[in-house]
Amino acid sequence: RRVLFRSFIYLLACHDQIYRNLRIKKRQLKFIQDSEQRRSDGNYPDGPDGSCHVTSDHPFAFDLNLIGKNSLFSSLCIAKTKNGHELLAKWLLNVSPRHQILCRAESVKELQNEIELRLERIGLVQHSANGIGLDHTIEWSESSLPDVSNFVVAIAVLLAITNSLTFCFWLFFDFPLSFFLPGLLFSFLLYGIHFNNLRNIIWRVRRQGDTFRLLSFLIKILSRKKWNSSLLIQISAEVSNGSDRFIRSLGTTIDCWQARMNQLVAPFAFLVLWDFFFAKAILIWHRRHGRSVRKWIHAIAQFEALDSLAHQTFLFPENCFPCISDSSLPFIVGNNLSHPLIPFSKCVKNHVEISYPTQFLIISGSNMSGKSTYMRTVGINAALALAGGSVHASQMTLTPLQIVATLQIQDSLHEGLSRFGAELAKLRQIIQLSHIQPPLLFFLDEIFSGTNSRDRFAGAKGLIKDLISRSGIGMVTTHDLALAEIVQEMNPLGKNGHFVEQFDNGCMTFDYKFRPGVVVGSNALGLMRAIGVNVTIE
Repeated sequence: RRVLFRSFIYLLACHDQIYRNLRIKKRQLKFIQDSEQRRSDGNYPDGPDGSCHVTSDHPFAFDLNLIGKNSLFSSLCIAKTKNGHELLAKWLLNVSPRHQILCRAESVKELQNEIELRLERIGLVQHSANGIGLDHTIEWSESSLPDVSNFVVAIAVLLAITNSLTFCFWLFFDFPLSFFLPGLLFSFLLYGIHFNNLRNIIWRVRRQGDTFRLLSFLIKILSRKKWNSSLLIQISAEVSNGSDRFIRSLGTTIDCWQARMNQLVAPFAFLVLWDFFFAKAILIWHRRHGRSVRKWIHAIAQFEALDSLAHQTFLFPENCFPCISDSSLPFIVGNNLSHPLIPFSKCVKNHVEISYPTQFLIISGSNMSGKSTYMRTVGINAALALAGGSVHASQMTLTPLQIVATLQIQDSLHEGLSRFGAELAKLRQIIQLSHIQPPLLFFLDEIFSGTNSRDRFAGAKGLIKDLISRSGIGMVTTHDLALAEIVQEMNPLGKNGHFVEQFDNGCMTFDYKFRPGVVVGSNALGLMRAIGVNVTIE
């Protein structure tokens, strides 16, 4: 019987380990399948959209599809914590000093082929849409907790021994119940006096055992390898000196305390004053390590954000790391740029060059010919470059730039804004940002389309002059060929470029290739006739 019982316990333990390993392998397999989809389709529809990390009036997040469903963020982010999500979004949506960008890029290069380490991290926890929130953990770790004195703990020890002995005497030696009751009453009294203190110490952290265990595993993975890049060395130093053991010990303490929630264990936990001993253990841990929790979580968030950028580089080995120039004159130059969210088989590559003396491009072209997609391609790769990631290009060089865009302007019935009013509000924001360093990289789509040709020309010319006078560079798309004349008036600061369509057996096709110069002709009338509009030109 003993052999059978021991065998049963052994099989239970093996089953638990096998089941745990199976769940890890399933998560890892799902991650590999998702990565294959990212590689083939360009995006991942089930990824986090990141919209909770940005305001609706951000100058380019939604215009360039950096945030939202089927966005760059949803394709990139493989962080498990909400803090990792937030930091990755911050890097993508805000320009950083050049030395920080270079440090991130160096770390991304080192991490890109660490696929085993990445799979181990991914297998730790189930996917969460917005990441595991750690704000409550930080808040608890930095809060002021009430004290449980050594004197109170000593009384609890005496009562625990007394209760245990008297209970055994009553249960096994037929001692009278009155022999057992005094210790029980004193226990009730001690609990009553210190109830609020115990609740403030334990109950605020009682459900975070899994969180602390996850943090300990992430730190263990991070600190296992000896890194060479400066940022990874710094991150590793922040979690060194056994921080994974410290966090794991707290997680274990919380899990042990949680056993008292079992109905069978609860009465015995009360008799031995379980809460006092665990409250003291948690209090000691809090005083020793509480102030380090924010630093540890930030280190994990940095590692997760870097690993997200590194995984994108791993999936697209043809990508290149851009050169971030320290030139005093802003510029952007790129060869064979492609859009990271367009499937590789369908993507058309283009070049871009806006460098001294040129400061802006006026892009004309037919409807649906690729003008807006071209601007999004340049903008999204610029955002990747300035975050520290690799770009979808054969070569790219740029200076630190502040990106702004007007590719997704909508009217608002709720706010009483027409589309033209919404465009003016966005342009006001852009003008305000142009007074702040670094210089702007602007993408203005169909500028002032809600007004007449004369006013559009005057407004576009004035706005472009204003932006480039503060060292801004960028591009403007238009259907109004009159705007192309701005280039001649402001030569050599501007250049014209265009996209065209081709007709093959009566069918309209596009090659989506950017060409220098002004477009000749328009396809608008042909498209109108194609949908049944009877158009005649008098």
